Amino acid sequence: MEFYIQYEGRLPSQNSKDKENRRVETHRIRRHFHSQLLRLWNDRFGALAGLPPRRTPGLNEHRRRYLEAKSLAVKDTEFIVLPIVTKSENLVCGLDISLYRNDRPGSFVGPSGDLDNRLKVLFDAMTIPNASQLDGLAPEQGERPLFCLLEDDALIVDLRIQAVQLWTTVNSPEEKHEFKVAVKVKVSSTEFAGYGVAALPDI
Repeated sequence: MEFYIQYEGRLPSQNSKDKENRRVETHRIRRHFHSQLLRLWNDRFGALAGLPPRRTPGLNEHRRRYLEAKSLAVKDTEFIVLPIVTKSENLVCGLDISLYRNDRPGSFVGPSGDLDNRLKVLFDAMTIPNASQLDGLAPEQGERPLFCLLEDDALIVDLRIQAVQLWTTVNSPEEKHEFKVAVKVKVSSTEFAGYGVAALPDI
């Protein structure tokens, strides 16, 4: 099963001295991914989860019960989350990440680019958050449950990262340092040899 999730905007470094801003920015990215994963789940994952076809009487109740059973409460917060890739479902995934930035070659890695620490923030936004990451935050409308890609980043079994320079015109210094991120996700099952590349249908 393959699909894409995307993000465009600020991508802070995990080494940022402003930890509060980094926490808020990470949650903003998390919410951005949630909206895409929710739409994906509503459109495609329902059938894979064994839910009845659309327009089936009582579908909303079936859906509510399924989400309630699969969702996980984040202790000491108001959040409940639903990860797509989980250990209990014997799922793992590969990520092919393309990072687009309007900056010169060589600026992605090093003190100014700090690519590895920006990726850590991206991974935090894809996985189930803990209470400290959600301190002072509350779910907004349509975020119960809050969808995330991964139960744990240990479920990433293949990772590819590509940094690409953009040549678009920028209108401000802040815009120059924004990222466009495209993540190709390939989900497979550990119940099949070689992680079962063909075990789940492409969507």
